[in-house]
Amino acid sequence: MRKNITLIAIIALGVMLVQCGGRKEQARAPVFAGEIETLAERTVASLERTGSYDNIGKALEELSAQLAAEHLNPNGVPFAIYYNEPGSVPEESLSWAVCIPVESGITLSTQSPIKIVTIPEAVFASTVHTGGYEHIAETYDRLEDWIDEQGLMISGPAMEFFISNKDVPAESMRTKVGFVVEPAADSIGEGDEDYEFEEETEPESING
Repeated sequence: MRKNITLIAIIALGVMLVQCGGRKEQARAPVFAGEIETLAERTVASLERTGSYDNIGKALEELSAQLAAEHLNPNGVPFAIYYNEPGSVPEESLSWAVCIPVESGITLSTQSPIKIVTIPEAVFASTVHTGGYEHIAETYDRLEDWIDEQGLMISGPAMEFFISNKDVPAESMRTKVGFVVEPAADSIGEGDEDYEFEEETEPESING
């Protein structure tokens, strides 16, 4: 009888160890994958806004509708540019822009609410965030740590490229998030330039 009880206890312990091992495997954080690339100069149609980032989707719809009204075709993935870190300024003062790439050399009607701007070539450090926005701050935190590990520093605004179609479920949505970067202060050489926008149709900057 005691042998049977001992055998049962051993089996139960083995099952518990297997289950615990499975839980540990499930709890592992996904492997972080960062990327450094050079974004080529691009021409974009842009809408600049001030206020909550919750209005990004509405602004993109407005920009898309305006492009259709102007008979202009998108020429790339839409994206957003964020000039403030959340919490650094009041929500109503957040400055951002939504952009859609278009062909260069186009003109707009004088009443158009959108601008055509040229974004210069820049070095971009990024990663792909999968899922909704409730955990995107964690992705940004990991990206900032990774950028520091590469001997780089952030020198321009945050940017998000909306890879997935808007009809994709939130849990499967893919967004490329990143920053314009340059070598860290202790490794900067001559010829480094600040990141800025060149206005194609008006002298003022998209930075507002």
